[in-house]
Amino acid sequence: MPGEVSTIFTVIDLCLKFLGLVRKGKLKRDERQDERITILYDVLSETQSYIARLNRGDKRDRNVERNLARSWRRASLQLRPIDPEFAQICFDKGSFWTDPDYWSHEDIKKAKIGIDNVCQKAKEMLKKSAI
Repeated sequence: MPGEVSTIFTVIDLCLKFLGLVRKGKLKRDERQDERITILYDVLSETQSYIARLNRGDKRDRNVERNLARSWRRASLQLRPIDPEFAQICFDKGSFWTDPDYWSHEDIKKAKIGIDNVCQKAKEMLKKSAI
């Protein structure tokens, strides 16, 4: 009987250690996902700010547009493990900022890279990550 009790405690101890490792792994995954989503929200905010300046009549700034292109592509790579379809949209958004004059309104709509659509998708992703 004492051997059985010792075995039970050993099994319980191992189970608790395993659950602790699983929890630590989940926390690391959650932190990484938060980092990925933060990258998305940063570039989304930068883009909205730049568009607002353009709408107020500011001149286009090719340096800002190049930075937006790089940031959208970085976001694309970060989001690929979470949502490959949305990652492609972000990649296309980067392509847009590489040469905005190349894209027609129809192209933007077809690629689903309009700022309102991207913002909505980002909100949906944030909701999903909270679950």
